[in-house]
Amino acid sequence: MKRTIHFLIGWIFLLSLPWAANAAEWHLGKDADGVRVYSRDAADGSIEVKAETTLDVPLASVMALIVDYDAATRWRSEMIKSMKLKDHPNDRTWILQVHAEPPWPLPASDNVIEAVLYAEPEQVVYKYKERPDLQPPGTTSALGAMNGEWILRPAGPQRTKVISVMFMKPSVPVPNWLIKRMVYNTPHEQMLKMGKVVQEPQYRPAAVSPKLKELLAPTLKSAMSVERRASAS
Repeated sequence: MKRTIHFLIGWIFLLSLPWAANAAEWHLGKDADGVRVYSRDAADGSIEVKAETTLDVPLASVMALIVDYDAATRWRSEMIKSMKLKDHPNDRTWILQVHAEPPWPLPASDNVIEAVLYAEPEQVVYKYKERPDLQPPGTTSALGAMNGEWILRPAGPQRTKVISVMFMKPSVPVPNWLIKRMVYNTPHEQMLKMGKVVQEPQYRPAAVSPKLKELLAPTLKSAMSVERRASAS
């Protein structure tokens, strides 16, 4: 794997694309504390990193945490110093300004991200992508490209399978010592932090906003139907 390809695997782990048809097989790089982290090279020479775990909280609670941008620095990569909402053009779309400060010798970075939520019967998909066209004058984005998604799937009563996939093709080199940490350790740590913060009272189902519940309705209703059938059998 080329050093330039691995830049910022954990830098802005927010935050995944449909996988390339000719991509390599996933390589399991870390399996600890109920979290698995994989990586693979994409067909265009980029890299994908996938982290997955199952949390003992409802799906709506996990999604409420993901869109609580004021709390981003509490559970996302420690390099994320701020995540501010720039615009909210519709109920399911957010435009975000993200400021990251990775370890030396990497430069600080400011990125504009567009995130869109899709609720399907089987899962919720929260896709995000970099928007260079919205980059404010005078700011610097060190990312060559960043796209990703969070996938949330009901995993039984009060349980949610959480998958985060990130695809990127960076534009600057990164030291080898930082590559090893970012590829597997940062996604692993982020999932563990998410599991702790999402237990807080403000993310309980009763506290989730009616608007967010409405957006998640196709998935939540489907999950309830499955649970009822399972209970009846």
